[in-house]
Amino acid sequence: MNLDVPSASTSGVTTRDIVGMVVVGVIILVMWLAFRNFQKLVEKDDDEPK
Repeated sequence: MNLDVPSASTSGVTTRDIVGMVVVGVIILVMWLAFRNFQKLVEKDDDEPK
């Protein structure tokens, strides 16, 4: 059993690989945007005098 190599095609890059790369890219993008928005919120809270 070799789970690493997709047995459906021998051309190298499969649809599953492309989907996986897109999913990882989207996750990274969402995390990066959330991190930036979080930083902006923290900076806003620090700037406002209470």
